[in-house]
Amino acid sequence: MIWVVLYMLLFGGGGDASLARPFERVRPAVQKVVVEPVRLAQAEAILTQVDEALAAHRAQREQAFAAWCELAKRRDVTKAELQARIRDCAAANAAFDARLVELRFALRDVLTRAEWQQVFPAPK
Repeated sequence: MIWVVLYMLLFGGGGDASLARPFERVRPAVQKVVVEPVRLAQAEAILTQVDEALAAHRAQREQAFAAWCELAKRRDVTKAELQARIRDCAAANAAFDARLVELRFALRDVLTRAEWQQVFPAPK
């Protein structure tokens, strides 16, 4: 059971898989719809921050997984140590999710309503 929880935290629970997905297609859409150079530069700066946050989070997750593997190899590992590692991973995922939400709101403040609707169309 602990392996399932760990796997979800490291590879599926938070960050990469959920909140980051909408940003994958945003940069080309923003470049297409924002014609004002100043606002385009502001939007590009925000999207660069998204890219940096994604890269940092992926690196952190790889390090966390490596640390987990080393911990799991130990015969004398305690339940408390494993739970502490899981809490650390969950906290990192929550911080990453919060950062992506913050950046999405920052992008919203730069785009007009019409541009926003073109970049993030309503689901069909």
